[in-house]
Amino acid sequence: RFFMFSVGFAILIIVRGVVELCKLMVPSPESRKPSHGRRVAVTVILLLIGLSAPGIRHAYGPKQDYAGARDLVRTDWTAGDAVAVAGVASVPFRLYYAPEWPSISSLQELDRLRARSRRTWLVFTLRSELAEAAPGVLATVERDFRMVRAFDGTLRGGTVFVYRADLADGTDRPGQDPGD
Repeated sequence: RFFMFSVGFAILIIVRGVVELCKLMVPSPESRKPSHGRRVAVTVILLLIGLSAPGIRHAYGPKQDYAGARDLVRTDWTAGDAVAVAGVASVPFRLYYAPEWPSISSLQELDRLRARSRRTWLVFTLRSELAEAAPGVLATVERDFRMVRAFDGTLRGGTVFVYRADLADGTDRPGQDPGD
């Protein structure tokens, strides 16, 4: 990331280098006509552009799709449900995406939340960080919750997970509105 500001300049250098190499490697038969090397260079550059095109979709996607996770929960949430965020996902949710959603940092907090809700939604990212920051939470989530959806982003390993646990006995308990 430190060198992103210089990528445009690096591309200019690469293009110029390809043009000059092709002119040297493929000389023109007559000095008055445009160089065959230039035609080859243009072809090579167009091929490089074509090969790099699939990467464009990654350039404009979110690094981590917190908004997608928030929208899914808000769409599927019903009265009596509780929603919380855990681990490092707590910061962007608290500051930008859903400041009203509580953050949990321990198994006891998760258990209290579950005890007063019909269904419990939990949003988090970076499994290894969650396992370290909130011991027992990840093990409980993997045992008692089911994954509703994983939201991939351009950050490798930065998938945002949405899990939900339904109340085992099927009774309704008052929960909190995700807007509270």
